[in-house]
Amino acid sequence: MASRTRRKKTTLGISLVDVHIRFFPNATTDPTYYDPGGSVESIEHSATGKYLVTLKDSWLRLVGCQITTQLDGDSEDLYGALGDVDLAAKTLYILTKTGSSNTDSGAADDNQSVSVTLTFQESTVTQ
Repeated sequence: MASRTRRKKTTLGISLVDVHIRFFPNATTDPTYYDPGGSVESIEHSATGKYLVTLKDSWLRLVGCQITTQLDGDSEDLYGALGDVDLAAKTLYILTKTGSSNTDSGAADDNQSVSVTLTFQESTVTQ
């Protein structure tokens, strides 16, 4: 694994790593994103309300995900959800939804973003 700045922790002998990502949806185009740990290869708008995140590293298992949406006003009713995860391919989907339907946001805006914290198990139990 490449050397990158990440917050690591050990819980019950299990090494965990948090990956933080913030992206700015832009209607139907690929979003701009902020990846302070350098863990993301790319984020692509792949379908309505569906963002393909490609990671640079492989992980043993995804153990947690927190998604927070920052909206541009009272008229926006989006929330974020985790979609399919394929750790072998180093990919996962982040969905933006209204009700049960995937929904695109409006045009890019600094006041509208999706923040994601992924917690990965880095290795098996250590003694």
